[in-house]
Amino acid sequence: MKKLTAFTLLAMAIGSTALTGCGAIESLTGGRFGSSSEPESDPVFSTTSAVLHGDGSVAETVIDVLDESYYKTDELEQMVRNSVSEYDAENGQDSISVTDLTFNGSQVNLSLLYKNSADFEAFNNIPFFSGSMLEAQMEGYRFDGTYSRVENGTVVKAGVPGSEASAAKELNVLISDGSHIVAVPGEIVYVSSNGIPLSANAAQKTPDAGTAGETEAEDTASGTAAEDDSLFIVMYE
Repeated sequence: MKKLTAFTLLAMAIGSTALTGCGAIESLTGGRFGSSSEPESDPVFSTTSAVLHGDGSVAETVIDVLDESYYKTDELEQMVRNSVSEYDAENGQDSISVTDLTFNGSQVNLSLLYKNSADFEAFNNIPFFSGSMLEAQMEGYRFDGTYSRVENGTVVKAGVPGSEASAAKELNVLISDGSHIVAVPGEIVYVSSNGIPLSANAAQKTPDAGTAGETEAEDTASGTAAEDDSLFIVMYE
């Protein structure tokens, strides 16, 4: 039976509100989220986010409103902790840690720390790749479509061809489904055209974005490239 992830559990427990949306940055504190040094703390967002750290770990925060007609707070907490414990038992201790789970009235704040992006991808069952440009291309990702050139958190040029953006082999890449605001441990250089930068280090997929940013991931089973133009891509240095 397919395991229920924490993200899925909250989605089930939420009424008409969505887990994603236009999320302003409430605060940016410390390090590369404000300067060139290592961050002392993660940036804080008002909606669901995933923060990639320099050591490869990922901090996820899910924020939304609980519909208590479906789940009580203690039931939801137990379901989340059981799901994390089950994943850790199968994949190694501390692959995922629950760092915060609080309820403020009907609002739920859930924070998880993943050992790496592969654990984040597997647990949430959504695309989430992080690595160098070369590693991404070796995994079969092909960067088609168009991108926006970013400097200091501001778009300075739109419509950059994917061939030009991906030619910068020194860049690192974060590829996601766009369900989370993402923050990276460096300065953003390009975002796919279906998203926008929020700061020098954070970006999000535009709500109801089209398919301007196209990425292909190779289907290793068939050896062919399966196009997925819904992915959100951030390239950073």
